[in-house]
Amino acid sequence: MATVQTSDYRQIIWHLAEGIDPLTGEVLEAAGPLNSPVVIRALYSLLADTEARPRRTQNGRAIPENFGKPWSELDRTYLQESFLGGMAESKLAASLKRTKGGMTSELVRLGLKEAPAPTGMRSPPQQPDVLNGETTEMSPN
Repeated sequence: MATVQTSDYRQIIWHLAEGIDPLTGEVLEAAGPLNSPVVIRALYSLLADTEARPRRTQNGRAIPENFGKPWSELDRTYLQESFLGGMAESKLAASLKRTKGGMTSELVRLGLKEAPAPTGMRSPPQQPDVLNGETTEMSPN
């Protein structure tokens, strides 16, 4: 089965709102339920709602407006002054419409913050040394 994208769903709804069968391209019957003014308004309202929604990541969180965009000098100056002035990092990220991670990366580039320690890294498994009662690192296979 082919994967259907959100834009495909929107196109289907648009066709239905316009009175066109999205599968065949033919005009829908005038007496059909999809030609009711209430249904047509509902379809257009649904289209407007989907356009107004913020982009989302796979985990469901909204993507800030400036996500992935280059930093302007004005934003860098605001970031530096606000950070040094003690503004909370979450509030600062929100005001710049950036993720907290993106803001932290820029603070590191500006030399205002140390890079965070990598996460998710595990140390190699330990194997007990039965004879000496010590633990030694196991080498990966």
